[in-house]
Amino acid sequence: GVMTVAALNITNASGATTLTQNNAVSNLGAVDSTGGNFTLNNKQGGGTALTITDTLDATGHNIDIDTGVAAITFSGTPTVTSTNLTLTSSTLTDLNLATLSTSGNLVLKPSVTSSTIGLGDTSTGTFNLVDNEIAKVKSSGATSITIGASNGTGVLDIGAPVDLAAKTVTLNSGQINESGDAISAGSLTLNLASSTGANAVKTTVDSLTANTTGGTDAVNKGISVDETNALTLNTINAGTGAVDIDADDNAITFTANTITSGDLTLTGSTLTDLDLATLATSGALVAKPKVTSSTIGLGDTSTGTFNL
Repeated sequence: GVMTVAALNITNASGATTLTQNNAVSNLGAVDSTGGNFTLNNKQGGGTALTITDTLDATGHNIDIDTGVAAITFSGTPTVTSTNLTLTSSTLTDLNLATLSTSGNLVLKPSVTSSTIGLGDTSTGTFNLVDNEIAKVKSSGATSITIGASNGTGVLDIGAPVDLAAKTVTLNSGQINESGDAISAGSLTLNLASSTGANAVKTTVDSLTANTTGGTDAVNKGISVDETNALTLNTINAGTGAVDIDADDNAITFTANTITSGDLTLTGSTLTDLDLATLATSGALVAKPKVTSSTIGLGDTSTGTFNL
């Protein structure tokens, strides 16, 4: 049945703990769910605010907490240990107080798909992670980090450089329009569904995958990427939207994937393994060196720096 309690402590070392009714738990204390997954649906009345005050231990198993349209707040210095960890809420408050020990997938997402998302100290999103909270996410040990719901449409605002360097990161949202503060990651996947304009993002990543086909028209499917290092491109699907990839004076390397776009512009020091990629471009294709004085080579025995 439904639980309406001020404080909840659980010990279950022999199986999963599954609380899937629309519960109303105000404070979550010590939880020992080392016997199986721990699931808490805390969505009475659409959502009940939850404060996590003590250790949540589901070593070897998963934790999934959903507070609906209400917040999840961390108090004290709780340690959360799990394989996969999924937190769904209106926002996360004082996540920096927690220690996240996650060996699998870490998913942080708003319950309302149209909710705006903010990353960085001066960001304006409703579902917001400030710098010291992002640092805790980075140090969690998670093999992959996902921010945003898979069908999210709210604008993602970046208010400061986002340091998730060397991590596998997926961002799900509506429009991203940020050309100043960079997102650092090892592998970055962008799933964007804009209804408010073309996407622009500054990155410091090793590899990029993007799908902007959730955009409402060709303009909203467009994406420009300003990359500060050498970049490997995986699948890029912008439908009929324009794609502009600028790796500054660094190489762009291609993989055996498809790049789908209207116009396609590729700027770098050179293009490596372009023959591996499938270019499904319905508009103009422009490939050019960043440095205007760079030599250009065409053909197998050519000697240009920017070489095809």
